[in-house]
Amino acid sequence: MRGEPAGDEPDRARRALLLLCAHAGLLVLASAASGAAAAVAAAGGRAWAWDYFRYSYENGWGHGQPYRSDYSLAAVMAYAAAYAAGVAGYAAARGIAPAGWVVLGTLVSALGLASFLVEGSHWVWPHHLSWVASFPAAGVPLALIAAAPLRRAAARGGPPQPTLAPAAAD
Repeated sequence: MRGEPAGDEPDRARRALLLLCAHAGLLVLASAASGAAAAVAAAGGRAWAWDYFRYSYENGWGHGQPYRSDYSLAAVMAYAAAYAAGVAGYAAARGIAPAGWVVLGTLVSALGLASFLVEGSHWVWPHHLSWVASFPAAGVPLALIAAAPLRRAAARGGPPQPTLAPAAAD
């Protein structure tokens, strides 16, 4: 990024890589049929399902029925954390990973984050608006594509160097 010292690129690349790995991992866990429970079921021989794409919009004002989310609070928080990690990871990757992938990944992550913040708002105040825009089938590959140049940039800098504060003058 402009305005940052060139020596900061490997540290920024490591930070972006860590955030994008968290983004992809949390997306896979959150989008499995019932999160971590689905992984346990798959290990037990039952079918594993992946919610790889979902777009829905509902505005139930005036219908008289309270809104009931398809998602548990834990699932909403996991999705929100996954997409927030994506937004932060792509912001850190700016200027290191190819701009097109960064912009696309940021858009997918920002849409997902906004939609799950709307979905999570039902636990704060009652309303009937529901908007879910979740694209794990796009988010996971985009994170992996952006990770390749980040990994190379992180490796160029060697291991992270501790920074020492200047000694105080007596």
